[in-house]
Order: sequence, then C-alpha cells, then structure tokens
Amino acid sequence: MRYLIIALFVSLQLEAQKLYYPGKLWEEKKPESQGINPQKLQDAIDFALSNENSVEKDLRIAITKSFGREPGFQIKGPTKRRGEPNGLIIKNGYVIGRWGDTKRVDMTFSVTKSY
Repeated sequence: MRYLIIALFVSLQLEAQKLYYPGKLWEEKKPESQGINPQKLQDAIDFALSNENSVEKDLRIAITKSFGREPGFQIKGPTKRRGEPNGLIIKNGYVIGRWGDTKRVDMTFSVTKSY
C-alpha cells in the first residue's frame, strides 16, 4: 500500500510539471503540436477575416446610426475608429494562430447580454 501511495504521488508530481501557465509573453506553438489541423485552423482564420463586422469603423457614426432615434440620445464620452479585424487562437495556454494587430486597444461595449 505504501508503494502504491508513493507511486501515485510521484505520477501526480510528474503530471503537474507538464502544466503550462503563460506569463506576460505567451509561447507560440504550431497547431499540429496541439492536435489541431493547420489547414482547418487557417480556414477558420480566413472565415473570420472574410466575415468582418459591417458596422461603420467610425464609432460615432455607428452609434448614431444604431441609437440616434432613441429619446434623449447623446454620445456621452469619447469614441475612436475601430481597428481592422484581429484575433488570437489559444489552445492549452499556447498561441496557435493569430491575425491582425492583436496589440491594438479597441473600444468594447456590451459583449454579452442576458434577457
């Protein structure tokens, strides 16, 4: 029984050493190293790029078009032009795909809603 407990403890320690938690700079790996088909991943990236949001890039115009008819409508803060499409695909803590300027800071509004 003692040997079983020791073996279990050692195997858990070895498994824990395989875990990877990214720091400030995320490590990049090839998609296939994470069990992902690289062509299918590229197809997904191409799909994302070809189906970009059609809303105006100038957010003052976009907000006014969407909400301008509401009673008391007024933009109450700064806006800026939104950037080009960009994204990251992360698997097991590793970046396996990226496109566009992922360092750009864009304005974010409600990203989820619950009714």
